[in-house]
Amino acid sequence: MDFKQFKDEGIIKQLPEIESSAYIKFHRNNYEEDRIVAAKIITISPKWAIVISYYAMHNRAKLFLAENYSLKISGKFVHQATIEAMKNCLKEKAISKRLIDLLVKAKEKYTSLNLDINEEEILPALLEEARKERAKAQYYTHRMLTAEITRKESESFCSEIMTPFIELLEKL
Repeated sequence: MDFKQFKDEGIIKQLPEIESSAYIKFHRNNYEEDRIVAAKIITISPKWAIVISYYAMHNRAKLFLAENYSLKISGKFVHQATIEAMKNCLKEKAISKRLIDLLVKAKEKYTSLNLDINEEEILPALLEEARKERAKAQYYTHRMLTAEITRKESESFCSEIMTPFIELLEKL
C-alpha cells in the first residue's frame, strides 16, 4: 500500500490535538529507552540489540511525523505505513541545502547498504533496511541455519543504520 491507501484505511491519520502531547511523549520516551538498551545489550544478545535498534528508529520516525506533520500511525501494517509516511513527507518537504548536504554525506558514508537512491529517500531507505534486518534477526530464516548474529554485526547495525538515522532526523 502507498501513503494514500494507508490514509484511506485510517492507519495514517491526523493526530488529534488532545492526544498530541501524550503521543509525542510516548514515542520520545520509547525511542530514547530503546536506543540506550540496544547499546547496553550488544554483548549479551546481538540479535536483540538489532531488534531494539530498529524499534528505536521506528519510534523516532513516528515522533518526527507527529511533531512535524501531526500524523498518528497505528494499527495493522504500522511499520510499512511509517516508511510510506516518511517517503511522502520528505518528498513533499522543501529540503534545505543543509539537509541535502547531510543526506549526501550519509549516503556516501553508508555505502555498505548499497543505497542507489535520491538523497531525500535515504531516511525511509534506512528505516526499510532496519526493518528487514530486524526481521532477519527476530524471525526464523535461512540465516539461522547458517550463522548466528555476531556482536560485530550488531555494532555495525547500530553505528551504520540506527545512529545516522536518528541523528539525521534530529537535524531536520
